[in-house]
Amino acid sequence: MIKRGITLSLMCASVLYAEELVNLSDITVTATRVETATVSQALSIEKKESQEIELDQVVFQKDLLNSLSNVLVTQTTSGVGHMISVRTPISTQPYFLYLQDGIPVQSSGFFNHNALAYTSFESADSVEVLKGAGTALYGSDAVSAVINVGSVKPDGKAQSSAKVNVGSNGYKHTYLKNAGKMGEATNYEVGVGYTESDGYRDHTAHKRYEVMAKFSTMLDEENNIETSFSYNKTEAEQAGTLTLEELESGSTSVGNIADKLTQVDPQRKFDFMRASVKWDNYSYENLDISTIAYVRNTRNRYTATWEPNLAQNDSEQTSVGLMHKTEQKFSWGQMTYGLDMEYTNGTVAYIQAFDYVPTGWGSAVDKGLIYDYDVDYVALAPYLQSHIVLSQNLFLDVGLRYDYNAFDYTNNTDSGQYGDSSYYRPADRTDSFNHLSPKLALSYRPDERTSYYARYANGFRIPSATRLYSQSKTSDATQFSLDPETTDTFELGFKKRFATSSVDLAYYYMTINDTIVRREAANKDRYYENGGESVHQGVELSYKQKYNAEFASTIAASYSKSNYVNDVQYGDNEMAAAPREKVNLRLFYTPSDALTLMGEIQYIGSYYMDDANTRSYGGYTVGNIKLNYQMNKQVKIFAKVDNVTDEYYAEKADYAFGSERYTPALPRAFYAGVEYRF
Repeated sequence: MIKRGITLSLMCASVLYAEELVNLSDITVTATRVETATVSQALSIEKKESQEIELDQVVFQKDLLNSLSNVLVTQTTSGVGHMISVRTPISTQPYFLYLQDGIPVQSSGFFNHNALAYTSFESADSVEVLKGAGTALYGSDAVSAVINVGSVKPDGKAQSSAKVNVGSNGYKHTYLKNAGKMGEATNYEVGVGYTESDGYRDHTAHKRYEVMAKFSTMLDEENNIETSFSYNKTEAEQAGTLTLEELESGSTSVGNIADKLTQVDPQRKFDFMRASVKWDNYSYENLDISTIAYVRNTRNRYTATWEPNLAQNDSEQTSVGLMHKTEQKFSWGQMTYGLDMEYTNGTVAYIQAFDYVPTGWGSAVDKGLIYDYDVDYVALAPYLQSHIVLSQNLFLDVGLRYDYNAFDYTNNTDSGQYGDSSYYRPADRTDSFNHLSPKLALSYRPDERTSYYARYANGFRIPSATRLYSQSKTSDATQFSLDPETTDTFELGFKKRFATSSVDLAYYYMTINDTIVRREAANKDRYYENGGESVHQGVELSYKQKYNAEFASTIAASYSKSNYVNDVQYGDNEMAAAPREKVNLRLFYTPSDALTLMGEIQYIGSYYMDDANTRSYGGYTVGNIKLNYQMNKQVKIFAKVDNVTDEYYAEKADYAFGSERYTPALPRAFYAGVEYRF
């Protein structure tokens, strides 16, 4: 990696003073689905609100999330494609439950690691990250984190706005919004967005469309109906990875797939649609009832550029779901109980576009349809969660969730091995899994602004349909079935809200058992199986400081380690792509109620590039500068410079198929825009 100067950042902010921009008393909803003070919750949860998000001027998902402690989003080679790390390595593993306004954006049976692309991340009003295994309200995939992207709640205020943003590499973004009232009882907000970029490397252009509509109707004093519709579509060209020499020279090459572009045009396309209705009822004393019904469609198409044969995937899922929750208050505390149900029909087609003949190891793959199958998936989960007041200052939280998940798989091609390749098609079959997840937390609150807590939470993730049915056959092993991974999170935490500062500190120790790992056979073909145990532990710090009306700062820092435990292949090695240190430092300067400046430094420590621990990457330090300027009530100007010192660094570095592979980050990039409100 080459550093081109001293990483420095002076930053920029919004239309609010620094002491208003840095919120010391967050209210979050993810853990309980009701507004709850963060300091009172016996778990680790962080939130970013609209003022700071506006200052970040979100272009990629990492702009929304990387300022939170122990959270690292890395963009892949396809625009808004991404991987994420929260208490676990940077990976595509289904350890993350993604929500939009509290509703999952994908089925737990068909995990897509790019699911933040399904959310309204570009126009987000807030984002919350609950770390570790989720509460009883969440089931499969809530292992490392529950990530909830929030959109604006309609308040009935009549307002329209138009935002235009342009930047380096042909970036253009437009967002139009209208809000107000429909009749006496209904508030609404509707937004439409369009984004395009040429990309800074060859074959990395992308386009994105977004529509968001929300309607809130107060039927009477005891009943409220919220209706929402969300749609987005992304079309992105895909590039490959670079060598170290190419990375350090700032190459704009398409990378290691250049010689394949005459045979296939790698593209990644996401389609997402969800309509939902939420009914909140307060008719009964000490009883709050909430029911959400939704229908959702997702489609994910891509070229597997990380595989030598560049196979093409087309998978689509259509889901209907119901999330019911009742909260009941008692003299001793409160109890929440509910039921989540979802049915999903999924289809998968995996296509080889050309006859592939390996030049080294691996197997030949004939042109044709590798996989073609349908899956009917059912998820059913009752749960209960109690908050018990033991004394004036001592509280106990107890939760229990039972999940039943079932797959009915139909193979639409011939069963067995695909030609002489390593691909294997199982015959028709059904698979089912069930899991009971206990949760327990004890918190001591000497006053309303201080909390000490200890937490235990069990979680799990089922094998996804592609892991179960897109199988591999090698000379050494044939993979026929997988068991769910189970996880146990142990956490100690301290939270304190001072007059001008706040601190959140957590130590966690998390185990994952029956880890689904990728193996390599003697002929270098790869397959999956349940391995042993992995351990993930670390310390997380989030600190906010208001110095005066003009200056404020935030620090989000973590030190963590992820290790295998007596693995048959890797022993107790450190896991690949697991940076030990993650630090984000921000300084806000608001000299007036019109101007905000922010300077940001992001530091990511070194990590191993492979599980064998034979190669490592040194990490990086990068700085950004951002500003907002409110000219008048109607016009706001904003701008930012990302990677101010023009570092050449890798978003992710790994070692696979006998070579080092580097996914380059963007060099220095400039963005500027204007928003007009009327």
